[in-house]
Amino acid sequence: MLNVLPRPSLNVVVAALLFVACIGAIVCAIVPTIASVHDDAMGFVSNAADSSADRIQLLLVQRLGRARLQGNMLLRAALLEDLAPNLQPWKLLRWSGAMVVAEDDTVILINPDNTGFLVSSYSPIFLGNAFPIPNFVFATNFTVPGVYVTDGYFHLNTLAPLNTTTAWKREDTTVNFGTQPFATTIAALPPNLMRWIPLSPRLTNNTASSLLLYAAAVHVPSQQRVQSLAVRIRGEALSQYLTSVNVSSTGVALVVDVATESYVAGGLSDPTGQFVNGTVPQLIGVKQLKDHRITGILHAVVHPTSVHATLSGYDALIRCILPCSFTYWPHSNELVDNSSGRRGGGFLDILFYDFTSVRVVQVSGDIG
Repeated sequence: MLNVLPRPSLNVVVAALLFVACIGAIVCAIVPTIASVHDDAMGFVSNAADSSADRIQLLLVQRLGRARLQGNMLLRAALLEDLAPNLQPWKLLRWSGAMVVAEDDTVILINPDNTGFLVSSYSPIFLGNAFPIPNFVFATNFTVPGVYVTDGYFHLNTLAPLNTTTAWKREDTTVNFGTQPFATTIAALPPNLMRWIPLSPRLTNNTASSLLLYAAAVHVPSQQRVQSLAVRIRGEALSQYLTSVNVSSTGVALVVDVATESYVAGGLSDPTGQFVNGTVPQLIGVKQLKDHRITGILHAVVHPTSVHATLSGYDALIRCILPCSFTYWPHSNELVDNSSGRRGGGFLDILFYDFTSVRVVQVSGDIG
């Protein structure tokens, strides 16, 4: 028996062909538009990240440049006269007070016996005095190193004490310049030459943090002794500064010391220092960071088409040729080097998944 299948009418065939043609035309019209929107959106976010990083780079270079300027000025003054004669801080306060308050950094001038002074806008040692007072500078006298210090607020212009009854308050503390990790580094410097020394951990009472130092071993001609002089930028102060810089509503900036691969400062929840065995201050390695905004990127898989195919996300960020840019896709744990010609993600991933643009730039204290 032969079954004859009914043939569709010519109208049905034509209608079907027209429908298919219309779908094809719509797809052909939409695909380039979606592709264009995809590229434009990715480019917009990447450009915003690049712009933020470049702006922060400029601000940090300027900040380090001002620290250099202050250090060089203090060195010239220290070579002309003893800035703390007879353990009196007034000359040092006049030379350093205004800049210290303006920049929220600290200046130290320490004698071979570890006596000397720390100048800051507030106490970096005791929480009770951990707040700035307008028009006043805070001075810490290492009166008996490792046993106690005396400190107080003094007016920037007149040097009159804030507390007219007790200008210098005694504070018991084991803090001693000679036990700080950076003390021997400064002592070993060539005489009378300010320079940036390696990133160092800083110890104050029960806290540890990172510390950038522009320092010199000063040979005081009139006193025949060597003093340690340094302008210091504390990690927590730099972190507060970076937190105040608007990256984006969800963005974050951080500073890394490439030489030690350590965390210097940033708008992260992580501290800038830690204790080993409860007593030894130590820097925090970048790989040890725990803030969720950076951990995924550090442990991401670098896309195979990238020049960093065999590296982890951490290695790619540390070793890339600066400046460099990446795109991180959390849903696939993928970090794509933008120099590879693509930013990764599927054709429509931008519509359904979050991504992060990463920009790495160089900040040098020797620029300017």
